[in-house]
Amino acid sequence: MLTALERFLGGAAGTQPRVDLSLPFRDAKARIVEEFELAYVAGLLDAHGGKLAAAAKHADMDPKYFSDKMARCGSVARPPSRARAGRAPLEDGGDLV
Repeated sequence: MLTALERFLGGAAGTQPRVDLSLPFRDAKARIVEEFELAYVAGLLDAHGGKLAAAAKHADMDPKYFSDKMARCGSVARPPSRARAGRAPLEDGGDLV
């Protein structure tokens, strides 16, 4: 099973990350950083059973900053909230609000 970092790198640890050479340097770098942050946040959340505080502590980040980073990474990295966990999903996959 590949770790989040190995998935980011495109295979085994120690390989080069995939770089889109068709992009200008700044855009290519931003894409790599964004992919790394997603892999890192999702990997830590997975490793800590979705516990934000434990993942933030492991990352040596303030929990609020880690939470903000999760939000920027999108719903893939977000653990299910307790308030939404008991709600029935809608047919389209959304939750009742």
